[in-house]
Amino acid sequence: MDTPLRALLTAGLCQPRDELVAALDSALRLGMERSELEQLRPFASATLVKALDLVDSESDSGIESLIRMRLRKLRVRVRSQVNLLGWQCDLVVGEWLVIELDGLDFHRTRESIDKDHWKDRQLTIAGYTVLRFTYTDVMHRWEYCERQIVAAIRADWHIRPRSGAA
Repeated sequence: MDTPLRALLTAGLCQPRDELVAALDSALRLGMERSELEQLRPFASATLVKALDLVDSESDSGIESLIRMRLRKLRVRVRSQVNLLGWQCDLVVGEWLVIELDGLDFHRTRESIDKDHWKDRQLTIAGYTVLRFTYTDVMHRWEYCERQIVAAIRADWHIRPRSGAA
């Protein structure tokens, strides 16, 4: 069985940059040190070197990393793990557009789903626009997700609160 570093080097030979960034972010999230990842640099493919430059230790999941990278390709500035109203939000575009991601691991219980609905309502009432996507949306229906995010940005929901907020 390969070591994690060797597996990442091998992935660097055949995976697209977005997926490499997600794998590197996941390695950090699982306890690998940034200095360990840097050991890959002298042996890494050009794609892996670029991915190493884009690693975000704030990323909370692989799908979060994928969306962050995909939006940056569209020249959308996005921040990871932003605290709003006491809630940790997966991604934020501008000041008012919140993108929440429902991965398979965390969203298995009624309690976690209820908590997310409560969070969405509080953020919406405060004027934020919340777009929530599932793992399946991101991995199998990305074009649909992208169209919705771009539509919200074109409507300027990222730079102003929604009207009618209390």
